Amino acid sequence: MSENHAQFIAHVREKDGQIQTLASHLLGVGELASQFAAKFGISNIGRLTGLWHDLGKYQMAFQERIRKLTGYDVDDEGASGSAPKVDHSSAGGILAAQKFGTDNPITYAIMGHHCGLQDREDIKDRLERKKDLLTKSLVVADAEICAPKLSIEKPSLKTAEDQTFFYRMLFSALIDADRLDTQNFCEPEKAHLRHKQLALKEYDDVLSVFMQKKAGEASPTSLNALRQKILSHANEQASLAPGFFSLTVPTGGGKTLTSLSFALKHCLKHGKERIIYAIPYTSIIEQNADVFKQIFGAENVFEHHSAIRPEQESTRNRLLSENWDFPLIVTTNVQLFESLFSRKTSSCRKLHNIVNSVIIFDEVQTLPLQFLQPVITCLKSLVDNFGVSVVFCTATQPALKSVKSMNLRFDGIDNIREIAPQPEMLFEKLRRVEVKYPSDMALRQTWEDIAKELQKHSQVLCIVNTRRHAYELFKLMPEETIHLSALMCPAHRSKVIAAIKKNLAEGKPIRVVSTQLVEAGVDIDFPVVYRALSGIDNIAQAAGRCNREGKMSGLGQVFVFIPPESSPPGHLYQCEQAGLSVLQDYGDPLLPENYARYYEKLLWTKGKGLDHFNILEKMRTMQFEQIHKSFTLIDNAGISVLVPYQDGIKAIETLQRVSDSGQVKGILRGASRYLVNLPQYSFEKLQQQGSAAVLHDCIGIVNRNDLYDDKLGLLLHDLFYYKAESLIS
Repeated sequence: MSENHAQFIAHVREKDGQIQTLASHLLGVGELASQFAAKFGISNIGRLTGLWHDLGKYQMAFQERIRKLTGYDVDDEGASGSAPKVDHSSAGGILAAQKFGTDNPITYAIMGHHCGLQDREDIKDRLERKKDLLTKSLVVADAEICAPKLSIEKPSLKTAEDQTFFYRMLFSALIDADRLDTQNFCEPEKAHLRHKQLALKEYDDVLSVFMQKKAGEASPTSLNALRQKILSHANEQASLAPGFFSLTVPTGGGKTLTSLSFALKHCLKHGKERIIYAIPYTSIIEQNADVFKQIFGAENVFEHHSAIRPEQESTRNRLLSENWDFPLIVTTNVQLFESLFSRKTSSCRKLHNIVNSVIIFDEVQTLPLQFLQPVITCLKSLVDNFGVSVVFCTATQPALKSVKSMNLRFDGIDNIREIAPQPEMLFEKLRRVEVKYPSDMALRQTWEDIAKELQKHSQVLCIVNTRRHAYELFKLMPEETIHLSALMCPAHRSKVIAAIKKNLAEGKPIRVVSTQLVEAGVDIDFPVVYRALSGIDNIAQAAGRCNREGKMSGLGQVFVFIPPESSPPGHLYQCEQAGLSVLQDYGDPLLPENYARYYEKLLWTKGKGLDHFNILEKMRTMQFEQIHKSFTLIDNAGISVLVPYQDGIKAIETLQRVSDSGQVKGILRGASRYLVNLPQYSFEKLQQQGSAAVLHDCIGIVNRNDLYDDKLGLLLHDLFYYKAESLIS
């Protein structure tokens, strides 16, 4: 290392003015990136990426800037506190392009490590415009950094799509290495917060003891014996080679803990590092996370989703959310997949920690069909190239095998291994309900007729397809009826669901009208359930809310009815029509083979719409920014609105007073459970009435307390209605 090297600064620690030399930072990032990239076979590429990522900081213009901004080694009179920006993230990318050609992962990672991954054409343009920056940096940089003696690995990749994920993983390794090395120097007191965690062997031991105790305390019924058989059989499959697995178990079979037990044993057998439990909806994520916390302790379960409770918003949780360096993660499909297709540094940072993990998808049938092909392509790349095993966990397993015909080409998964024992047998033995549906499926009922039928039962749940339908039916029901929809914020819904469970447990009369938000995993148990005609998976999930615990002397009753009108055009209507076809042709919606028939019909209906936004083509041509814009599981046309319910009222009032951006972020983090998602059109109508506003350019609020009702949530129904709202639960 040259004697002059100490004069080049990477960072100045604010609290004591200590400097981190540029050489120290580059070598540190190179070492960390090498460790991260080694997990997917490119240790030396990772090291080079780290060594070169900040070569541009060797420019004298940058060194002058950092001294002025920090006041380091500058007389008080000369320290201005401001200085022109200097591009320091291009030089290393230019060097990599000179050595390995334009389309190399090192260039993309380095040039994106501040602004995010860029499209191929933008990279080419930037390389041309910025080419002089490299000369300014190389003049003074050390040879061990600019020209290390490393042999470069060439990963074996099958497809162009695999290449984009390979680029993403290297990008992730660099981002995390850079941020960690910087934080370890600038904020060393935070480093220890990341590493208080159990080993996976300890998780497995704790879960095994819990399951043994649970089995020992359970009554000796045939149901409990069957649950034990399912668990034991799944655990025996854990030694199978990594890859794709399915756990097809009906409601009540214990699939949540069985899938976790399998995953732990599979990790230990094959040296995998973590388990990621992905759940489709924030409305049910807390329920699963709470089960895990009761077993392992709250400090040993990390949740990452938008509806995190305020008490969980600790410094440790925020650090873990940055890079997912934790053994057991509970998250949402949205968080997982939008990160996998993102271009943003904050979203991509965690990706390298998905390598060598087990991902469990709960309620896998909810994967969005318009993104199904790129999602499946992504999962296949993770399994083939990054040491991931995937478990598809549901009672209603979708058909994901490849289809190649003149009318449909779906590149699916053809090697999924079932880890439950004889699913067809399980469905018969665990059958707790009978499903009744009209002999004439063309005969529609009025909401008045349905309301009269519901009032014949003292405990009944009715699930409809849209918010508007729920509202129209609810208006016709007796005063004590309970309403559930996504116009109620998460805190409100949690309170209502808790009250429903309490009334059911005490045997009190209770009638509930709900949208489909209660179907996927919400642990409620009614003797009678009514379900508006919909997809077979929705009907089966609704049936899972009936006689859930199997405590009735006979079978629970599920009634499928034909509502006054069809679902709006689009996905819900397609599901409804496919469900109608299967019911008419094959009958019983609870047979596993009928789930597959239904899903196949949906695939045929969607056709090319399985990649609605042509994401695969954008992947093949390295259009990272375009992929990012296209892949949005939650429609960005909508807006999250803070509503005046309980602590949401205080949050709104505080946001209206404060101006500091740090305070705003803190308030928003604590107020996530008081948000309601609205179509943009609906929010704009509220604004026009003076009932809503946008604060701090980042959050919508409802500023009229009388627009939020203790039964219905946000009162939009009688003010106006927009067709897009009918598509939201």
